[in-house]
Amino acid sequence: MSFQLTLRSLISSAALLAVAGSASAIDKEASSLSNLSVRTSLVAGQTLIVGGVVSGGSKNFLVRAGGPALVQFGLPGMADPKLDLYTTGSAPVASNNDWATSLSTVFTSVGAFGFEAGSKDAALTQTIDGSFSALVSGATAGTVLVEAYDVPGGSVPRMINLSARNLVGTGANILIAGFSLAGTGKKQVLIRAVGPGLSQFGLTGVLADPLLRVFDASNTLVTSNDSWASRLSTTFTQVGAFALPAGSKDAALLATLNAGTSYTAQVSGSDGGTGEALVEVYEVVDPLFEARLTNTSSRSDVALGFPRFTHRLATTGNVRFKVIFVDFSDAAATRTVQSVFGLVNPAAAQNFAAMSYGKLNVTFDPQVQWLRMSKPSTGYGWSSLTFVLHKAYIQEAIDLAVAAGADFSSADAFLVMANPDATAFANGPAFCASVGNGVTANGRIFLNGATSGRDLLSWGAPWFNHEIGHSMSLVDLYAFTGSTHRFVGDFSLMGNTAGSALEFLAWERWQLGWLDDNQVVCAKPGVTSVTLSAIESVGGVKMVIAPLSATTAVIVESRRALGLDATITKAGPLVYYIDTSIASGLGPIKVLPIDESDRRKLTFTMSVGQTITYSGISVKYSSGDASAPVVEVTRP
Repeated sequence: MSFQLTLRSLISSAALLAVAGSASAIDKEASSLSNLSVRTSLVAGQTLIVGGVVSGGSKNFLVRAGGPALVQFGLPGMADPKLDLYTTGSAPVASNNDWATSLSTVFTSVGAFGFEAGSKDAALTQTIDGSFSALVSGATAGTVLVEAYDVPGGSVPRMINLSARNLVGTGANILIAGFSLAGTGKKQVLIRAVGPGLSQFGLTGVLADPLLRVFDASNTLVTSNDSWASRLSTTFTQVGAFALPAGSKDAALLATLNAGTSYTAQVSGSDGGTGEALVEVYEVVDPLFEARLTNTSSRSDVALGFPRFTHRLATTGNVRFKVIFVDFSDAAATRTVQSVFGLVNPAAAQNFAAMSYGKLNVTFDPQVQWLRMSKPSTGYGWSSLTFVLHKAYIQEAIDLAVAAGADFSSADAFLVMANPDATAFANGPAFCASVGNGVTANGRIFLNGATSGRDLLSWGAPWFNHEIGHSMSLVDLYAFTGSTHRFVGDFSLMGNTAGSALEFLAWERWQLGWLDDNQVVCAKPGVTSVTLSAIESVGGVKMVIAPLSATTAVIVESRRALGLDATITKAGPLVYYIDTSIASGLGPIKVLPIDESDRRKLTFTMSVGQTITYSGISVKYSSGDASAPVVEVTRP
């Protein structure tokens, strides 16, 4: 849509501002694009077109064309820009050549910088319902700044995209699009700099290799891109942007930006070249915005919610573990390295491959020898282990391994396997360090890994999946105090590692990136009916989320006797409550209906016709069978 308006005048530079009405799903989001601007240089007689659409009602806008006002910022502003505003007809509905000082109060209300009284800058306000185009031109060459501000008051339609096409030069003559994000929280935007992609529309002299850079209000580089990634094609379709040729040197990126501040998208030639380019900024509407509960944890190691900690272990692709084996003077190993390694390999990697639907490939690189630690097993403080003691133990083991020839240079994480017969090592915790507190090996810093203990003999491979679940950000679902398994019973490896329903919950898989967004449904007010696919199988919708707040929701998924759930006796929908503000071990997830006297909860999966209600949310297992249960979620 944006490029169609640009083609209305191929000799011009063009910008498009699109505005969505109140019926749009984005109105429920806490932040939005606002106060959009384009700064560019025009030659005498060249016309800059700014177009837009308002839907869902009328909206009042302030549109400005600054020329002389730019001189105060050291720019060669156009001496006398003219602004004409068109809607559906061939004649302008409003025009301005020299702004009226009566608009000063409007400038102040939207936060726009002032124009000097009597200057030749142009500005006007207009209530718009439907499409519009603002044309800016001048009799002399110079730089112009075209701005569109959402004037406070009136109805709720708002701007959702900006695009501008112009000849990109060098120095001060690059193409710059500015925008603000109003509201609170964060907003995801798609930003593109199209040069070669314009050739498909018959344009010549395009910018051969655009460089796109995004700066914040303090002029700090936030993100950049030189050549777009093909995975963005689905986002292009989602926002209505035209497709880019595969392998082209156009630039595009997705950025999640803080609201309440402004940004600039700057386009230049990557190689210093010049040519026609189109810069676009799209607000990416997240249909799962309400369902994507916020990570509000003050911890830096594990937490539920979004965003997932970026310093935690990768959850997709190839993840390589360097494995080393240690024993002690008071607990010399009598088992072979191979037999101890066999307690986790290959089952642990197979578990992750299955639960991630093939998205995670864990590989092990074992150093096949026992390394003798410097202290007896009782000398490492395991009975009252702290992060400092744990880190020191790991670092000593890694140093021994490196001295013996181990190479960590290609590893993503580590696994230190202690003699499982060392009784002082009762348990084996994960290592989840914050940035700056990792262990080192071969000049690299590792923030994620695990160390085994005697409990490996009881848990086997699921021990590794549980502890590395922590290294990937997941929390403990069992209770740190009181009855241990009162919250989720046997459900999830992050709960009872010896349970009968060890498959990760749907929420955990979504947080880890193993579920695609199209496998998650956010229940809207009213009744949402969904056919669920069992969490243990590939494909299908896996979860319905009924949000209660920014951190709480009721969730329903389907469990069957498959995979790590093979021994469950009752298949069906499982309903649980989640609160991402609650810390690990304190009950962030609770299976519904809440009954803390039942420590396994294997009978809590639903039967056909059953309804579970919690905090105003009702979940009914309306029809179907265990292979394809149909649930109805009613949300006020």
